[in-house]
This record gives sequence, C-alpha cells and structure tokens, in this order.
Amino acid sequence: MRRHLLIILLIALIARAVLLASNTVSFHSDEAVVALMARHILQGERPVFFYGQAYMGSLDAWLVAIGFQLLGESVLTIRLVQAFLYLLIVATGYLFAWRVSGKPIIAAVTGLILALPPVLFALYTTATLGGYNEMLLCGNLVLLFGYEVAGAHRRSWWRWAALGLAAGIGWWANGLIIAFALPVGLFILWQFVRNLTLPQPLPEFREGSKQSRRAFPLSAGVG
Repeated sequence: MRRHLLIILLIALIARAVLLASNTVSFHSDEAVVALMARHILQGERPVFFYGQAYMGSLDAWLVAIGFQLLGESVLTIRLVQAFLYLLIVATGYLFAWRVSGKPIIAAVTGLILALPPVLFALYTTATLGGYNEMLLCGNLVLLFGYEVAGAHRRSWWRWAALGLAAGIGWWANGLIIAFALPVGLFILWQFVRNLTLPQPLPEFREGSKQSRRAFPLSAGVG
C-alpha cells in the first residue's frame, strides 16, 4: 500500500510540476486578492473571510502567508502552496478508497484519477480560487472519518473529533463542503438507525455452562 501511494504521489508531483512549468494557468483577480490578504496578514491584519464578503474563509490566505514567509512573495509561491494541498488531496483520496474497498487496485485507480485530473479539476487545484483545495482535502477527511465512525469505530472519540473538525474547517473555507458532509451525515444516521432496528443475537448456551443450567435447571441434572 505505502509503495503504491508513493508512486502515485510521485506521478501527481511530476504532472503538477509540468503544469506549473508550462505557465498555462494565468494569474487572475481572485488569486491577486488572496495574495493581497496574505501580504496583509504578514503586516498584522487578521482577516476571517475573503475580502468583500461574509463567506469563504481566509484559510487559503493564511496558508499562502506562511508560504510567503518561507519562500518570498511570488505567484510561484502561491502555486506551490496549492500543489502541496493538492498532493494531500491525492493521498487522502487514495486512503479513503483503500479503507472502503480494502483492495489496492481500487485505491490505486482512485489515486491515479486524482493524480491525472481533467482540465477543470486541474485548474481549481492549481490556482487559488477561494479555498477549493482546502475544501476538497477536508471533504476527503470527512468521507474517511465518517465511514469509520459509522462502522467499526463508533466509540472512537478522536475520530468523531476529527470528523467534526474537518467538517467545520471545510465549512469555513468553502460552503461546497456540504456536498461531502450531507451524504456522510445521512450515512451515519442510517447506520445508527439500522443498528437500532436489527434484532439482537440470542446468547449462546453451551451444555454444562452456568447460563444453560440457570436457563434449563431440570435438564442440567438429567443423566
């Protein structure tokens, strides 16, 4: 599994490097606003939402600000931050597919589809258009932790906490996280109701056991 994931991440990294080197994704106004917000953050500003609106949180700008601090202010730095987030999307998509199917081939196909995406997906994960990378990453985490708490890890408090954190950050970053959170919430609810309505198995009675003697006192002394 680990070897397959590393190969897929390498493919995604090479493909993204080629895309960045080709300079086919132009710098646009939304990206300029995020860059301006990142510069203002380094100057002491603390924005919560995208400039000029009360939705789409400023998480992307904060991450770009970290990139500016480490690598300097440039369009390439913005794209490198987005590339790092994109690789996390590929990795979490692979992990979710493996967790659900248990089959390396299904996980590998999922990872390759994400590593070599169609044009629109490549555009929205290369340029910062307002928290889409963060939303997709949080969406994958919602899928992963939602599947686990609905199944074998219903009592795992840290998985529930991680699910809530991923959904909350995703909602702040971009409201499109609802496309992940709503079906996962319905799936968890369905699993909960299903477990309540399923008949409980009867306890096993073994000959000579205390339970069987209590349940059948007469037969226990026969012979």
